[in-house]
Amino acid sequence: MFTFRIFLSSPSDCEVERAIVHEITSHLNIDPLVSSFARVEIVAWDWGAGVPLEALATPQESVNRHLALPEDCEVFIGIFQCKIGTALPTNAFRKNDGKPFLSGSEYEFHRAWNARRRGASRPAIYIYRKKMSENPCPDSVQYEELQHFFEQQPFKNGNQWTGSLNYYDAADFSSTLDGHLRILLSQYQPGKLQPFEIWLKHQATILSADAGPRYTGDAHIENGIGEVFDWLLVRKTAIAALDKTLSNVWETIYRDAAFADDQKNMQRIDGRMRNDVCWHDTPDFSFIIETLQCIESKAWREHIAHEKAEEHANRSHRLKRAAINARDAADLLKRYAEIAS
Repeated sequence: MFTFRIFLSSPSDCEVERAIVHEITSHLNIDPLVSSFARVEIVAWDWGAGVPLEALATPQESVNRHLALPEDCEVFIGIFQCKIGTALPTNAFRKNDGKPFLSGSEYEFHRAWNARRRGASRPAIYIYRKKMSENPCPDSVQYEELQHFFEQQPFKNGNQWTGSLNYYDAADFSSTLDGHLRILLSQYQPGKLQPFEIWLKHQATILSADAGPRYTGDAHIENGIGEVFDWLLVRKTAIAALDKTLSNVWETIYRDAAFADDQKNMQRIDGRMRNDVCWHDTPDFSFIIETLQCIESKAWREHIAHEKAEEHANRSHRLKRAAINARDAADLLKRYAEIAS
């Protein structure tokens, strides 16, 4: 039996609509046709006994720990009226650009949307927003933040509104959602899914059209955007790899007085990278490489002098590691700098 999971997300002013989603789910699970091939399951913090909220964690961390994540469900349903919700703590949750999430609902939506932007086929994302009369919302700050949320992509692209569905009242929401879920469920009926070979060919066609000739059978054709694709494809790996190698360098020098100037430079590099965790601006590779080369040279000099003086072996070993780690990090930077520049 196939489990069709619906991730339900909304602020606190959508209790009626949340109850409707639960009610529709119950009806679908006793529908003879639907129940013959699937069971619909709601993923929501208030479903059943609710999520156990741990004393040493934020509510959102408890939700993440005890429920399926949005990207692991077949459908993401977001519902909004007047509120966006309560902002999440920035020490635990931040957007890719470093900005805070306005609420758990915004955070959950971004998880679902990011999965789709990375190429995942699920979840299907449906956002329902109640069509309000003029000035209906008592909390103007919440309403302005909700407006700001819907002013951004994917809901607004230039002057074009996309990505959300309006409803007028509870009855309208109920009939609309019921129809949408039945259409989605029908795609999972036995015999409805495409054979894997046909699906794979279709996905290859889409990829070829979207990626351009550089990443298809016509790879001998170069185009101006090819280097940009290269950088975008390796950037996430580069960030993780560089963070690890720089950490290895720091661990070997941060308590050694001989590297006082280098420690300041490493702290400057760390601050710059922590303020732009996704490298929206290309890092100053030249400065980082120069710093690492200075550390390598100094570490070897200190290592040789240390061995001649026959001082404590632990520092000698640490200096050797510092030199090797700095060289490895510089080599890594040179490879990525060629792609990013």
